[in-house]
Amino acid sequence: QESFGQTLLEAMSCGVIPLSYDVGVASELIINESNGYIVEVGNKEKLLSSFHKLLKSENLSLIKTKSRQQISSYFLSKNLIESHMSLINNSLHDNG
Repeated sequence: QESFGQTLLEAMSCGVIPLSYDVGVASELIINESNGYIVEVGNKEKLLSSFHKLLKSENLSLIKTKSRQQISSYFLSKNLIESHMSLINNSLHDNG
């Protein structure tokens, strides 16, 4: 249980297919049934159903690739720098 989801981020960057409740950053990183599975908090039936879908999937290598790509594109240094610069510029313009 962590608010940011560092473990989720690290696992996905290694190509692990995530299966997660919709908490923290999970909804921003997981595209349901594309690069992993995300279910409503407490919905045990949906969690189990998603787990079975994962086990039966014939596209595991594609899902793993999409999982890794999501993290690679979301956390590229260039993207992070641009995001921070935009935040800084907006703060400077709003305050001055």
